[in-house]
Formats: sequence, structure tokens, C-alpha cells
Amino acid sequence: MTIRQWAPRRLRVLATGALLTTLTLLATAAPASAHASDGGAPVADDYAYRIDDFEPGVDGVTLTHLATTGQLELANPSDVEVTVLGYSDEPYLRVGPDGVWRNDRSPATYLDADPSGKGTVPAAADATAPPEWTQVSQGTSVRWHDHRSHWMGGTPTSSAGGPIEIGHWSIPFLVGARRVDATGTTSWAPGPDRLPWLVAMAVLALAVAGVGLTRRWWAALAAGAWLLLAAALLDVVGTWWASPGAALDKAPTASAVVLFALCPVAGLVLVPTDRRAGAVLVGIGAGTLLALVGWSGWGYLDSSQVPSGLSPDLARAAVAVTLGACAGLVAVALRRGIPRPRPVPVPA
Repeated sequence: MTIRQWAPRRLRVLATGALLTTLTLLATAAPASAHASDGGAPVADDYAYRIDDFEPGVDGVTLTHLATTGQLELANPSDVEVTVLGYSDEPYLRVGPDGVWRNDRSPATYLDADPSGKGTVPAAADATAPPEWTQVSQGTSVRWHDHRSHWMGGTPTSSAGGPIEIGHWSIPFLVGARRVDATGTTSWAPGPDRLPWLVAMAVLALAVAGVGLTRRWWAALAAGAWLLLAAALLDVVGTWWASPGAALDKAPTASAVVLFALCPVAGLVLVPTDRRAGAVLVGIGAGTLLALVGWSGWGYLDSSQVPSGLSPDLARAAVAVTLGACAGLVAVALRRGIPRPRPVPVPA
């Protein structure tokens, strides 16, 4: 039996539209993802960073450590030029009245491009050579990943089970012609046990899938779809609050999550008139979210530092409910959306 023999036209149109929508979203989100590599994609880990001292002596010049991305942000709306010095005290980044500039001859330009510390420095990079400046933007602030403020050692341990200070760091700047050092502290705190969240996810997924095998399977779709929508929206709100950057940079990812969270609800509307089309729409939304949220939010479950504007436990609960509901809805969609072959009558 071929697909054309059993799939109604509406179902084929629906699947084609969903595929095109997915490809469009991925194409739209690609520039935002590329920009996030410069602007910093929020990550969950067990490290906290604190700036202890930075006195530039110029009004408006601030240095911030972005907890959600592990980056530093230097803002300078003044008329005084501020320069970040690299690992050999060479000019690295420059922020002033004429915008943001980067020295392509600085080894830090290439070392900091890879947060793991494995960036390759080309032969043309020379800390002793005259700077070759490239304008990065016309803005008044710059964000960058700096290995001096980023813990590069192994995973520490704490016999007390609580936060511990594991390192102190210093980064030099030039404010005008005057040198100013920023100092800070890195702390580590163990994350929670992931097992309770996994159990909760499994229970929710089995409950939705179990009811989906009964005659009240539509109730399982309804409960799972609305629960998924609420949890996904909560996760989007928390991530939006915590993510640095302009709204236009964050909108593609947030829009994709909201759209696919709405797919199961839309599938409920189709179920009474076309059960298979409704089930497939539920499966498309839940399956896509299972991959998206699983990839970006899995670390929430056992990390102490969660990149969310919500409380850590509420952010973890939103991710766990989203993943559990998605898994259950995918199971129901597979059961109700794939037709079973009918027995062929045997001629008497």
C-alpha cells in the first residue's frame, strides 16, 4: 500500500505545509544563530562569575559579566576611547565614539573565537605588530568571550556540597591612555540530581500515551496539548528575560517554539473532521519541540546556573513538562495518525 492510496489529500497538503514552514523557520533562524555565536547563546552550567573591581573613572563606562552566556560586556557611551588588552597586553578590542573595532593582528581575536580554548591562531597574528583594526559595529558596547574570566580547569568538587570559589582573574584595559585592571572571582556550585526530573518526565509521558491507547484518546491529546503549550510559553518567557540582545535577535527562536507549541492545539481542531490530519499535526509540533527543547534545555535539569528569568526550579519544571508532554503526544500521534491496513477479503 502506497502513501497516495491511504493518505487523504488534506493530509498530504498539511504535511507539505508543515515541512515548508519548518524549512522557512530554520532559514530565518540561521542568521540569528550565527549572530548568537557572536552575541552568545544562553547556556546552563555550574559556574558563576563575579566582577569584584572595575573603576574606569569615566561616567557611563561599565563592565558586566553576562551570567547566561559566560561573556563580558563593555559599554562605553562616553567620548573617551576604551581598549581591551589581549593576553600579551596588545590592543584587542576598542570601543569609543567611532564605534566598536577589533584588532585582527591580536591573537586574542582567534583564541576567544572558540570558548573551549582550541582556537587556531594564524601566522599573521602577532601581538607585537601594529594593530589592524576592523570595525565590528557602530554601537557603543561589545560582548566577547574572554578565557581569562572563564574557568578552563577541570570540574571541581566540594565536600560541603555547596558553592566554592575556584579562581580569581584580571583583565587589563586602557581608558584613554590610562591602564585600568578589572578583577573578578569564579565560583562553582553543584547542580541538582537529574533523576527526579527524569522520573517526572517519564510519568507524564506514560500517562499521556496510556490514555491515548484508550477510547478517550482525544482527552489525552487535549490534556497533553494544553499542558505542552503552557509549559513551552513559560520556558520562552524565562529564556527571553534572561537572554541578552535585541528583540529582533531573539524573536526567530521564540517564534519557532511558540508556533510548534500551537501545532498540537491546532491538531485538536482538526481531529473531529479528519482524525489522521489532526494526529499528524500534533505529532509534527510535539516531535519538533521534543528535539528543540531537548537540545537547548537538557542541561537545565542538572545545572546550578540556569539561563532563565524564572526561578531555577520553575525553569527546570517547564523544560521537564514540555519534554514529557511532547513524548506522550508523539506516541499518541503515531498510534492514531498512522492507518492500520485493512484486511483484504478473500474471495469465496
